Amino acid sequence: MKLLHFYEWPAHHFLYNLKSDFGEHSNLAKAKPEIAATMQQDMMARLKAVGGYFPKPNPNADPKAKRYDPNNLADQGEGGDAEAGK
Repeated sequence: MKLLHFYEWPAHHFLYNLKSDFGEHSNLAKAKPEIAATMQQDMMARLKAVGGYFPKPNPNADPKAKRYDPNNLADQGEGGDAEAGK
């Protein structure tokens, strides 16, 4: 299993079974919340144990800027760039 964590969305988990879904197309976090939560806790504990850095919000960030969406294939490059060719 692989867990992705985005600091922009601390409450959202992205959990993938790489044995059956190598392309990471099926987010299993809602179907397996206990596994996602356990992996999240373990990841945060490991980061703290090694003195990992945690990003802080940028006070100058543009709130209207497009945010990365891992569920949007266009953001991953697979669906093509909607702005390409314009």
